[in-house]
Amino acid sequence: MLQKSRGIVLKIIPFSDRQKIARIFTEDFGARSMLFGTGGKTGKAMLALLQPLQHCELIFFSKPEGIDALRQASSAHVYTHLTHDPIKRLQAMFMSEVLYRCLHHHGEDSELYLFTLDSLCSFDTGNGVQPDEHIRWLLELSRRMGFYPEDNFDEQRKYFNPSEGVFVSGSQGRLSPVYSEQESRLFHTLLSEGMLPPLNREERSRLLALIIALFAAHVPGWKDLKSPEILAEIIR
Repeated sequence: MLQKSRGIVLKIIPFSDRQKIARIFTEDFGARSMLFGTGGKTGKAMLALLQPLQHCELIFFSKPEGIDALRQASSAHVYTHLTHDPIKRLQAMFMSEVLYRCLHHHGEDSELYLFTLDSLCSFDTGNGVQPDEHIRWLLELSRRMGFYPEDNFDEQRKYFNPSEGVFVSGSQGRLSPVYSEQESRLFHTLLSEGMLPPLNREERSRLLALIIALFAAHVPGWKDLKSPEILAEIIR
């Protein structure tokens, strides 16, 4: 059946010498795998368009089982800074990795789709480079995914446990993996105030690792990310 929907590209996967698979989170059908040809002028144009995080209008032949056949794709939104600013490009690469792991098996969810689209557009047009923007975005995504942590931090419970999504005492911390008081306090500040003090590279990396651990504990099939190491090297 021929279908039409908007979609956000999550990843391009090689299939053959002249074909690739686009994994796309669509507005109306959830995550779909779509096969398209890369040969000739039309195929090359399609490949240039279907890059991670691009927002597209799609026409595709839907198959009840197997891979959909992508017939047409056109741009639904043109980013102004995301593809040009080197820091934003790195942050966008991180966001793309996270979204693929969170959404590539996700069913229809128009609210999550609109949140993803709105957050990408806001990130693109935001003034200047915000070195911690990807951290705040990641935390808000956890809310949309249904595992936003509880801010029960106090002087007795000052170690964050990602698997439980709460702060725990030291005695509890010995029973399951937890994070140190330093990054747990930073995380509490982010949860309670919605913002962070200026961070150095080590603090930013450790806080990001904590939130990624939260995702790893709650997203089925989560795999390690590659981009945080690059971010740590570039964003000071």
